[in-house]
Amino acid sequence: MIFGALIAFIGLIFLIVGMIQDFIANEFEQFNSITNTIIMYAFNERWKPVMTLFNSMSNWKVLLVFILFTAVWISVKGGIKRIEFLYFFLSILGAVFLGKGLNILFHYVTHGKELFSQSFPNEQALSCSIIYSFFMYEIIRHSKSTLLNLLTFLIVIFILLAIAASEIYLGIHVPSDFAAGYAFGGVWVCFMILLLEVSRLIKLIKETDFSKQPK
Repeated sequence: MIFGALIAFIGLIFLIVGMIQDFIANEFEQFNSITNTIIMYAFNERWKPVMTLFNSMSNWKVLLVFILFTAVWISVKGGIKRIEFLYFFLSILGAVFLGKGLNILFHYVTHGKELFSQSFPNEQALSCSIIYSFFMYEIIRHSKSTLLNLLTFLIVIFILLAIAASEIYLGIHVPSDFAAGYAFGGVWVCFMILLLEVSRLIKLIKETDFSKQPK
């Protein structure tokens, strides 16, 4: 789990560096154009009610349901509940404040330049990626059911893709802003999971009495 979180964290860091460079160089126009064309080609006007439903999955009322479910799951299944609740709380703080802080930072960097998006990275996408990903992590971490783990993984990936598609289809945000939100959110949640697993390992080592181990 530590190795997996570390690899994902490093990979997303490199992705974010590249996205920031493209953003500053204002090179997202082609990416946005191609993505918009694909989405509008794949989904016609009949999809509007479905896309509206998908978009509601990014609403904070729905996210609060997943936050509550994650908290209940930790209370029932969590191994070291105090540590898991700590990093879960920090993840939620990141979902609430990180998006706003990054928007302010990039708005300051591009102040006075009209061509730059004012919602990079997208705050909504960042929150969704953190909350849904931590929910998925907790289920997979403490469930012994391979079927449940697989279903949880597929459902969360589907929800995130559906939300992104609905945002683009409905013309709410440009694809690059939403992709950046997912990337930044992924970095934060991977960082939290990495710290959680390291804390869990340290606590396990401290509680192990090596003097009683067979020589």
